[in-house]
Parts: sequence; C-alpha cells; structure tokens
Amino acid sequence: MASTAVSDPLEELWKHTMSSDRTDLLCLYPSKITMSGIWTGDNPLDFSLPLLLFQIILITTTTRAVVLLLTPLRLPRYIAEILAGFLLGPSVLGRIPHFSDIAFPIRSLFILESMSLLGLIYYTFTIGVEIELHTLLRAGRRSFWFAAASALPPFLVGAATGYVAVSTDGTRRTAEQFLNTLSFPVFLGATFCATAFSVLARNIAQLKLAGTDVGQLSISASLINDTLAWAGLTVATALAHVRYGMVPCVWTIASGFLIVGASYLVVRPMLLRLAGRVAE
Repeated sequence: MASTAVSDPLEELWKHTMSSDRTDLLCLYPSKITMSGIWTGDNPLDFSLPLLLFQIILITTTTRAVVLLLTPLRLPRYIAEILAGFLLGPSVLGRIPHFSDIAFPIRSLFILESMSLLGLIYYTFTIGVEIELHTLLRAGRRSFWFAAASALPPFLVGAATGYVAVSTDGTRRTAEQFLNTLSFPVFLGATFCATAFSVLARNIAQLKLAGTDVGQLSISASLINDTLAWAGLTVATALAHVRYGMVPCVWTIASGFLIVGASYLVVRPMLLRLAGRVAE
C-alpha cells in the first residue's frame, strides 16, 4: 500500500509568504463579540464590543484632554480633534511598541470605520437641521459667484495635476481607456475644491457669526462647493467604471440623479411635515 506524503502546514505557509504572488492572510474570530467576564480569564480587548468601547473612550478622552490644553489659545475644536488623531496615530503613540496592536488591531478597524462613518452622517445631519434655509438664501447671487471664484481655481489646478500625472507614459489609448484615465483628474479636482461644510458651519456657529453677512456668505458658498464637489466625485466614479462597460457608468450617474430627486421629492416633504407636527 503506497504511502501518501503529508505536507507540513508551517512549510506551506512559509512558501506562501515568500512567494511573489502571495496574498495577505487575516484570521478573524466572528463569534468573539462579547466575553464571559474577566474573572473567567478572558481579555476584554480580544472581543469586538469591549474593544470598541475602549477605543471610543480612548479617542474621546484624548480629544477632550487636547481641547482643555488648547482652551487658552481659543482655537477651533476641530484643531484639537486633528491633534488627537495625530497623537493616537503612528506618528506619536503608534511608535510605542505594541500600542497599535493592542489599542487599534487590524481586526477592529472594520467596525471602527463603520462607526466613524455613522457618526459623520449623524453629525452632518444635525448640522443641516440647525441651519435655517432662509438665512442662506439672503446671500443671493453673491454666494454663487463667491463659490465659483473659490472652487474653480483649485479644481483646475487639481485636474491639471492629475491629467499630467496619468499622461506621462505617452501610450496610445482607446476611447474607453481615455475616459477611464479622466477619472483621476476629475477626482483630484473635486477633492481640491471641496470644503468641510459641517466643520465650517460648526465654527461659524461657535464664533457667533451665523447671523452676519460674512457667516451667511461663507456657509452658502461652502454648501454650493460641497454640492459641486460631490457631483464631481460621482462623475469621477462613473468614469472609473468605464472599464467595465458603459452600462455601469450610466447607472452610476443615473443613481446619483435618483438619490437627489428622491431626497427632494420624497424625503424633504416628509421632513417638512414632521417639522410641522413638532412645531404644533
């Protein structure tokens, strides 16, 4: 009876790691969400929910500490948030051995990023609720001209830089390849002309400038710039899908119009009706 050769798992793993076509291996524990208790020998940071709570407490505590330190300077709050992220990142505390592996392991980044996106959506929603539309419309046409003057130069610079960066090889391209190449210049230009509308609105509210002409003009221009920037990002995404065919490209743009139309025709009347009931 012929004997079958049994391979060594460690040897196979080493060959896979050292090969040129290797892929990253990531072992996850989907059942490790909550622990039985520290008295049973479980490490809280080995489970998803305790680790997420620890990360939220760590980020919040660090941000509040930086805010208190910068209070005498009267700097905006987002400066403290940026510095807190800088401290918790690989530039400062990340240089401490095993800090990132313990506080922010790779397996927890998916949950942390999802929670951060939900927080950003909620934060932007609260900013939009607090802003009154009639105060923005007082700026009139000045806001459009101001937004165009502040968005057009950075968009042209970003688009020109992106086009020069992707056209340095000098190879001939088909029509679809050329459209796909244009996605990066459009993306870079839209990124350059975008403004953090939620952060700007919060700063203007903290400085008590919302009722002034400068505050209204700034908020109106920022809102227009962000709208144009997100429209440019939608176009860039559609151009990037050209390599899969024209159908995904068309559907990407059509879905953008569909979302805007549904928000204006369906969501807006529902929110107005809800606001009327709350006012009553």
